[in-house]
Amino acid sequence: MKITDVKIPDNEENLGLVKINMYRLEKLVVIAGKNGAGKSRLLELVSSKFTKKPSLTRKAAINEEIKYENSNIAMMIDYGTNKAHDEVDESRIAAKRLKIDKYNEELLYNQICTDCEVEEKYIFLNFKPQSLSLIDPHTITNEDKNLYSSHMDDIDNINWHKGVLSRIQLIQNAWWDSQHPFNDIDVDIDKLNSDYEKLKSYI
Repeated sequence: MKITDVKIPDNEENLGLVKINMYRLEKLVVIAGKNGAGKSRLLELVSSKFTKKPSLTRKAAINEEIKYENSNIAMMIDYGTNKAHDEVDESRIAAKRLKIDKYNEELLYNQICTDCEVEEKYIFLNFKPQSLSLIDPHTITNEDKNLYSSHMDDIDNINWHKGVLSRIQLIQNAWWDSQHPFNDIDVDIDKLNSDYEKLKSYI
């Protein structure tokens, strides 16, 4: 998945930034500027707005809530002219219609657009590497190689620079070993092939 468009209006939640319009974004987007220009604030704002984007499951739940509230309104009106139009019922009907309006507003959320939708929840990986000093796996022990590679499984780990080359080498070596006709390695072949294909596509 990738973000394709960002359309955030100017409001008090924008962390001091003006309205943001970015269209037809590609896989790689460079955000450049002087210190204090707002690069980190922009990422923080996009992250915040992204997690508010309703998933497919949430949209289905909202549509059910809208049906339920509309059904309640119809029942209140059909309950009888005298009761349906007194002050109490009019107030309750207005409250339910306001609730429906908010549900529809959530369904129409378009501040962050993506090339596909998710079933459960949108997660923004706010990855800020602390170092670009990659470690050559040929200069470390196998134990450290496995340890550093495991850092890649934790999206909040700030030490990815230590493990990225180790992970690449481990995937390549495991895939190569799995191609041997008499291999006896204890791995999930389907996952290994998937990891190898992903690695090739990234490279």
